Amino acid sequence: MINRLRHIISRLWAALLSTVALFPLGACASGEDAPVVPGGDEPGVAVEYTMGLYISLGDKTVSRATPTDGEYDPGAGYENYIDLTGETPDMRLYLFDTADRYIGSLIDPEIVPVSESPGSKTYQLTFNVDKTFAEKYSGGSFKLVMLANWGRVYPSAPVAGVTTIDDLVKSAEAVKAYTPSPAVLTATDLIPMFGVVQFNNVILDPKVLVMLPETLHLLRAYAKVEVYDADNSKDFISSVSLTRHSSRAYMAPHGVTHQDDYVKHKYDDDYVSTLTIPASSVNADPVTVRRAPSGSFIIYVPEFRNIGVSADERARLYVTYKDGNSFYVDFKYYNDPPAGFTKGDPFDIRRNYWYKFAVNRQDFELIMSVDVMPYGEVILEPSFGID
Repeated sequence: MINRLRHIISRLWAALLSTVALFPLGACASGEDAPVVPGGDEPGVAVEYTMGLYISLGDKTVSRATPTDGEYDPGAGYENYIDLTGETPDMRLYLFDTADRYIGSLIDPEIVPVSESPGSKTYQLTFNVDKTFAEKYSGGSFKLVMLANWGRVYPSAPVAGVTTIDDLVKSAEAVKAYTPSPAVLTATDLIPMFGVVQFNNVILDPKVLVMLPETLHLLRAYAKVEVYDADNSKDFISSVSLTRHSSRAYMAPHGVTHQDDYVKHKYDDDYVSTLTIPASSVNADPVTVRRAPSGSFIIYVPEFRNIGVSADERARLYVTYKDGNSFYVDFKYYNDPPAGFTKGDPFDIRRNYWYKFAVNRQDFELIMSVDVMPYGEVILEPSFGID
């Protein structure tokens, strides 16, 4: 018998990220998250329809197919972590129709390890839906929305046929107060995540397990900012601070209701081209950017607008050296700007991106380069074999 998630949670610790899993349906007209008892063909006989995925997890993080115009970083450690500990995992999954109206919630996954080769673990995850759902959506289309690491505070009481994806991501619960992060994330410094995927032409049969072919891509709500000494720098950084940041963050982007809204498979277009920032959230108090064991200074921050504002309203990095000299480093293209931009143009701080500043200190100046790198995803490829 498949063990419930709570019995094997310790085996999933820091790997479940950027694509993930699906859970048992509770399609309640009242909007509560209790599951509906499946309806049967005859009294007392429940007919269940089961869908599932294979999930490959482990130390080997696999990025998706890299476009020819850039590389995606797959993320590492707690950048890829979803808190599944305790009686209530810090995640919610919701089903919506193609008009973005709430159908029901997915709860209590069933999951079992099927392979544990060195450096890789494979799990089979399954969930059930009832006859009412199958009769309406078998052969049709429906959407799955996943919210994760929201501090176990999620939109309350969605109502079937009424609540929309837009309602979900604009709810009061979707806004989080930001606390500056350590350089290396821990289980208490997790990044909020959001993802949506539409499934089409899924034929449900109560006699067989139906494997879903699409991938659920998750977007991290924060960006990663890294500052480090270039190889030929004549002095070394002693401290870094961020001059401005957002004091609050939307944990999900607005206007995203389908995977095609953010999974473009084109380097300069992924992921969400517009910012989703709560009003009146600019904090002008400098924040210390902490040093990681690698020597780099790293901070994870919410989105911030640098384009279309005056120079003194932009976020900047304040870098101090061991000899006591300090310099400002701007969020702008010092090298290799993308199409539509020129060198010196500022850029916004966007969710799910990694901004890497290599700082080359010479006698009287800094020589800068910046690499703007979108995070990739851990691939979850359903298959009928075992890895």
